[in-house]
Amino acid sequence: MTMSVHLDSTVEIVGRMPEFPDGAVREEHSLAWSTLDHAKETGGPIARAFTGALPAEWRTDDVAIQVKATWLKRGWTAGPLGFHCDWLQTDDVGRRTDPDQEWPQAICAVVGGNAPTRFIVGSVTLPAVPTQADQSHTWEPHLRDCIERGEAREERIPPSTLFRFGPCSLHGRSRAAASGWRVILRAIKTPGRAPHVWNQRWDSVTNGCVAATPEELERLGDLGDALATTWAFAHLQLDAARAAREGSL
Repeated sequence: MTMSVHLDSTVEIVGRMPEFPDGAVREEHSLAWSTLDHAKETGGPIARAFTGALPAEWRTDDVAIQVKATWLKRGWTAGPLGFHCDWLQTDDVGRRTDPDQEWPQAICAVVGGNAPTRFIVGSVTLPAVPTQADQSHTWEPHLRDCIERGEAREERIPPSTLFRFGPCSLHGRSRAAASGWRVILRAIKTPGRAPHVWNQRWDSVTNGCVAATPEELERLGDLGDALATTWAFAHLQLDAARAAREGSL
């Protein structure tokens, strides 16, 4: 018998923050699992605007903050496409574990309007998968069927909008409509648990680039199309980021 998992996928708009020009977005400091106070003290203007826009009950010591900037060329993504759930816990055959346990909640915002986050809203029943890595590939055709049957809908979150979601919220990336900078900000809270914090900066960048120019194709070498739409191309993004900072793009 094929196992399945039922998800009540939701997203809630909880606030707005100011919009920032591309020049400000590209200068924003990255933060990896920071405390709220650390984010306020060492983050850039976008991080401070985000923390200031959080609901009052989220401006507490049990919240961890993440800030990550990405430069995307038109057609690139901030990672693999397809819908997935964060923190959805399953065993080695795809059964949900501890379904009644309180898992993390997140409030996020994306500054820079070239690649909005997409959500599935609705109650859906999907094939069980044992790992997060399998979610997007396995669930995509079934989610399209759910949308066609009217059981769910897809929503795109506007830039500079704070949205709250949980472990059963199906969400995904989108391809950049134009080249430019994008910052994703996340406040993460797990009821009854202290946050795991580093108070450091991200030391790597990732995206799902699509090689287009002869130079990009040559850099990929033997990898070719096999990896052209996966994570793994930090070197291309770093080169593009440097060029953008120097004004050559």
